[in-house]
Amino acid sequence: MFTASQLDSLLKDMSTLNLTKYISEAAAALVEAKLKMNDISNVIKLCNALHRDYADFSTHLLDNWQKVLSIKKDDKSFIQSKLRVDLRFYAEVINSGILTHKEGLPLLGSVLTVLINMDKEEHNNINIILTFCRYCGEDYAGLVSRKIRQLAERYLMTVPRSTLLSKEKQRNVRTLLKDYYTSLCKHLLKV
Repeated sequence: MFTASQLDSLLKDMSTLNLTKYISEAAAALVEAKLKMNDISNVIKLCNALHRDYADFSTHLLDNWQKVLSIKKDDKSFIQSKLRVDLRFYAEVINSGILTHKEGLPLLGSVLTVLINMDKEEHNNINIILTFCRYCGEDYAGLVSRKIRQLAERYLMTVPRSTLLSKEKQRNVRTLLKDYYTSLCKHLLKV
């Protein structure tokens, strides 16, 4: 388990050690760690330091993410609370440039698509999707909270838009999320 209080000591230890032989284990440990949402920014700082110092860190990190985030359409054995944090962690790894868009986005898109398409009846993955929208929705789907949008309209301001993804790619993610929202509304109206 990683906590924010460990970051400084880990960074200090990393600066004095040669971890070349252990970088694959470090990548695996980071991906498999049980994190809380509050830990993500500090774990990203640690990943950035490892990426800066060890050229093959990102390759090992991606390999481990592919193992953890490979969800099949009928697979319901994943732990939702861990996946909620992992999806945000993975998205932040892409945001920070540790993984390139070409390397990272296909897996992220695949995970979102499978989570949404396998859950259009029961909507058991709603917490995972909502967490993704809350923390990553602006960057990946161009989502802006209603409160921010209302304040911008009230004060005649324009909300700056994320340029992480092109507008077309953001539109594709937004469409996927809207389809899930529509199916959720239909489900709730049936109940």
